[in-house]
Amino acid sequence: MIFFKSFRIKIVIFFNILYLRYLKINYGKNLRIRGGVSIVLKKKSRLYIGNSFSLASGMMINPLSRNIKSMIRIDDDAKIIIGNNVGFSSICLWSKKSITIGNNVKIGADSLIFDSDMHSLNFIERRLPETDSSNAKSMPIIIKDDVFIGTRSIINKGVIIGERSIVASGSVVTKSIPQDEIWGGNPAKFIKKINYGE
Repeated sequence: MIFFKSFRIKIVIFFNILYLRYLKINYGKNLRIRGGVSIVLKKKSRLYIGNSFSLASGMMINPLSRNIKSMIRIDDDAKIIIGNNVGFSSICLWSKKSITIGNNVKIGADSLIFDSDMHSLNFIERRLPETDSSNAKSMPIIIKDDVFIGTRSIINKGVIIGERSIVASGSVVTKSIPQDEIWGGNPAKFIKKINYGE
């Protein structure tokens, strides 16, 4: 049974590489995508994935994400840049402007990262599809090196997370986090500084 599961995962990894090549996505060495992932690239969008990227997506690989399939969507003229040695589990990334993820970042299962409100905040504009999403506010997201984001967190537009900081599981991050700090809650608030001497 273990052999069959391992063989199945290897086959899925192989077909995911073919899928990325078909979409003409730039990716580095040692790419490892286990499970299904849906990637939607709109006009003039860009996705770059660095070396040693790992994604566990559904297939009951990670108990915390169960069988949730990952989704990456990049709208017209938007981009997602993923650095080296980055790991995700069953993530949803949706860029209308720009999402940049640094090196050595780990993002927990079933987390959502989106750089737009997705809908207008004006109720009149929300009434019509033609005026709704086109009037949604967007601001870039930057997640710097060595950040750890816990399971089922939400990262909102305009957020910058500083180097080595940690976001507790289930947090909703609505404002930027300095480096070397732990934040958590809804909305996420400062919990404590990280002291590596402890």
